[in-house]
Amino acid sequence: MQNQLILGDNLEVLKGIPSESVDLIYIDPPFFSNRNYAVIWGDKGEIRSFEDCWDGGVDTYINWMHKRVEQIHRILKPTGSFYLHCDYHAQAELKVYVLNKIFGIKNFRNEITWKRTNTTKFQSNTFGTQTDKIFLYSKSNNFTFNKVFKKLEEKQEKLYSYQDEKGKFQTVNIVAAGVQKYNGRKEFEFMGFTKQWLYTKENLQKMYDEKILHQTKEGFRKKQYLDQVLGSTVSDLWTDEDVKPVQGSAKEWIGYPTQKPEKLLERIILASSNPGDVVLDCFCGGGTTIAVAQKLGRNWIGIDQSPSAFGVTRQRILNLSTQIFRIEFEAKTARWDFDVLRNMDDFEFEKLVVKTLGGEPTKQSKGGDMGIDGILNNWSVISVKRSDNIGRKVVDDLRSAILRFRREKSVIKKSEQIEFQLQHGEIVNLADYDGFIVAFSFGRGLKSEIAQLEREEGFKVLPLKVEDILPVATKPKVVLKVECEKLGETGNYKFTATATTDDARLIEFFAFKILVKNKGLEEILVIDNFNKTGLLEIELKKGEYQIIATATDEFGLIGKDEVEIVVN
Repeated sequence: MQNQLILGDNLEVLKGIPSESVDLIYIDPPFFSNRNYAVIWGDKGEIRSFEDCWDGGVDTYINWMHKRVEQIHRILKPTGSFYLHCDYHAQAELKVYVLNKIFGIKNFRNEITWKRTNTTKFQSNTFGTQTDKIFLYSKSNNFTFNKVFKKLEEKQEKLYSYQDEKGKFQTVNIVAAGVQKYNGRKEFEFMGFTKQWLYTKENLQKMYDEKILHQTKEGFRKKQYLDQVLGSTVSDLWTDEDVKPVQGSAKEWIGYPTQKPEKLLERIILASSNPGDVVLDCFCGGGTTIAVAQKLGRNWIGIDQSPSAFGVTRQRILNLSTQIFRIEFEAKTARWDFDVLRNMDDFEFEKLVVKTLGGEPTKQSKGGDMGIDGILNNWSVISVKRSDNIGRKVVDDLRSAILRFRREKSVIKKSEQIEFQLQHGEIVNLADYDGFIVAFSFGRGLKSEIAQLEREEGFKVLPLKVEDILPVATKPKVVLKVECEKLGETGNYKFTATATTDDARLIEFFAFKILVKNKGLEEILVIDNFNKTGLLEIELKKGEYQIIATATDEFGLIGKDEVEIVVN
């Protein structure tokens, strides 16, 4: 499975995912605290996503969640697990009316309490709130679960007071004591010490040779190294000391107000999936689930309605790539980038168009198709041309293809009604037509040729532009300008980078990245992922740099410009 980041309504996207195909699902949906809190990015997609979630109170919210959890249950594998992150405002309703009803009470596994903070907002007549809830449900009794361990506490680590070339260690007894001394264990001599040893002489010698025995005045004790200790098993109480919330100074902080720590998702993913499994988050927000899944060697699907969340997550994944290892994933935007369609592989472009119309491609690999790229309704022929000014000859070729197909296959028309809505809103009945020609534009003579073919032979052909059947847009054109100002006698310069676009009204946010050129290699100096102004100021020392500015529009399309500078 190819990793996928999808911009769109998560309910509609979930409906398109095959049943029982995902191993682990974690969601952190908007909490039912208040509608303003849920709007984080403030872009059109996010507002549109949540506008029907709140009217009507908690009943509307639960109904909104119920529809999505139904789809989550459908696509989850029988061995899969589902985690729902919420706060106290609707946790009871979510558990009783959504999770128990859809997954079944018998498949409830845990109610995890995450103590996310030590501070509480002052409240005069109630106890302060410091926790979130995470419900864990499975789809069957045969679900994936790997034990996870939390790091040793500081007082436990202090017990490892010895150190050698292998690291810190403590010593443990290897001589019979207490009841063990009276169970008939025989004494024997080892290295001048006669004891009731807990190991055979052969095993003691092996440990001695491997330098994992520590000699004392009384004999030997076994070394237990700190890095070999797993720690204590994790319970259903996760503290802020164990799983710290993300602060603004943290390295992983991306400026996302409700950002969850990577440690939280690491624990969930390690416990409930294995390398190569598919992890899904359909409220992916700032992309923490996706980033952690990538780091842990899982496949992933991330979905969000917000172009800002989509863009930030995409950049976050790209930032995990290196020159040696580039992460491959598919980013599905709300509209197709016109340039991407123009430069797409012919075979892939044909498949996309045919599938969009509801047809079946006629070939499974590249090669000659005799003018037939797809079949619709076992009757109509689809011809796809990734070019402009399509003329009369294509109509003649399509007529021949239709006749040949019907003669060879002895086809029978299946349906009288196949409704398809064009991008401008018109609804057409595809079952009315014998053939379709899809291209970027058509020449003058094409329509008259189609009319003549219908009049003389009764063949009905429908010409469709690519923009009629696919949502298409042009990515923003970005212009990056950089100005500099010398700072006194320090030798440093203050650089002001300004990014502008051809239509600022469509832009949701900018992102800046500065690369340091270092002997043929590139290291990242700064990343500003969520910049609303298009302005970046930075002081740079002597060296060679590349400043990259991107702009993400409301459709999820990204434009880019870059400038190289030398400070000497």
